[in-house]
Amino acid sequence: MFLTYLSGITPAPQSQPVATKPSKPKAEIPKPRFDFYQLLKESEVVVKEPNKNLDPSKSAAAAQKIEEYILQVGSFKKNTDADRLRVELILLNLDTYIEKVTVRNGETWHRVLVGPYRSHSKMAQARGTLVSNDIKPLLLKRDVKS
Repeated sequence: MFLTYLSGITPAPQSQPVATKPSKPKAEIPKPRFDFYQLLKESEVVVKEPNKNLDPSKSAAAAQKIEEYILQVGSFKKNTDADRLRVELILLNLDTYIEKVTVRNGETWHRVLVGPYRSHSKMAQARGTLVSNDIKPLLLKRDVKS
């Protein structure tokens, strides 16, 4: 069927090839320009020298600050109550001590503290021991100069 259809179509007369006009010579493609060299020179930043009047020992001391972790287990007005809790914590194999503190109105309190720990993992281990024995500690961070 397709061939029959094609047989009915007359071929188009061939025309003379059209002469092409001579093309103009291609314009040269401009070379890329790199302006960043100039931009870098224009955006130069001048850095001021540090103040030499600062004491270098102070900056070194600030860099050597170390944090220590302390767990506050309780705070009591009576030293005997604080000592009783301290003994219980010693039996749990924890390093404990009592800190005597005077608050604003002149009252004296005895804080039972566990630590100090310089490592977060050791503090977490001691905290886990306390929590497993139904003691809820308060975490304190203190900066220590070494």
